[in-house]
Amino acid sequence: MSEAVITIFGSYAPEGGEALYRLAYDIGYALAEAGYVVCNGGYGGVMAASSKGAKDAGGRTIGVTCPRVFTSRWGPMQANEYVDEEIEATDMFARIEQMMRLGGGYVVLEGGTGTLSEFGIVWEFVNKGFVSSRPICVVGEFWRPMVERILEARPGSDGNMHLVDTPQEIVAVMNRHARRRLRKRRTGGIVMAKEQIRPPHGAQAQGPYSPGIRAGDFIFVAGQGPIDPDTNQVVQGPIKETARLTLENVRRVLQAAGATMDDCVQVRVYLTDMGDFAELNEVYETFFSDPKPARATLQVASLGKLGIEIEAVAYKPRR
Repeated sequence: MSEAVITIFGSYAPEGGEALYRLAYDIGYALAEAGYVVCNGGYGGVMAASSKGAKDAGGRTIGVTCPRVFTSRWGPMQANEYVDEEIEATDMFARIEQMMRLGGGYVVLEGGTGTLSEFGIVWEFVNKGFVSSRPICVVGEFWRPMVERILEARPGSDGNMHLVDTPQEIVAVMNRHARRRLRKRRTGGIVMAKEQIRPPHGAQAQGPYSPGIRAGDFIFVAGQGPIDPDTNQVVQGPIKETARLTLENVRRVLQAAGATMDDCVQVRVYLTDMGDFAELNEVYETFFSDPKPARATLQVASLGKLGIEIEAVAYKPRR
């Protein structure tokens, strides 16, 4: 996620001269004028309008396209002419995730089922803490009744939601959020704001701690054990089985942060029986490519119901 990038979602349908097109243009212009990079789905309608507005303001644009899905009789659809950087996603879900991960904030305009799915996924991830808190600006009246009804039924779901009407309101929201982020702890002049990492499908924390934390370009994975992510229950059995499940849980946390096992720079393994060391290694080496991370393996007297626990540190620079 980049603090300078704002992702805009909205309909592909409006054309130049229509009110929604003009609004998207004005939002793109205002965001770029304020120093933000505008990101969207890269095609027509709201996407083209907001990109054009950003370019006319002297800003930069990113378009996340999906050539395998969006095609015409002439072949894959092309990104609109106002896109500076095109990122090609492999499928619809990857496209939404990429736009979500890139955005330090989101703007949602009128749209159809595609926009609804993007809005819903972003809201869910922000609300549940699967990504760090970041503002969602819902523009105009189109989505307002739905949002208000959900907030009425689920009062705790407001998750940095802002109902706005103008480009100026959007810029004010994004600027406030950026200032709050910049007030976070600095180390060596680099902002080291903590971002909680929680995998959408993974073992839940067994106490008052986060499954993972991103601080700058480093990702810290809390000690993971052989816990079934479907039942959240400890699995007991042969060391090869419990080690594999434990490493899969480490992988899930890293994936939620946009990293892989090969981004790990340090791993610590805790065993209650060092007699399991050789069989642990047989499983462990299948999860990492060379050069493998630095590692320490320690025997401890007890891990509760666990026979193994693994924590990790990964290095994954932000875009």
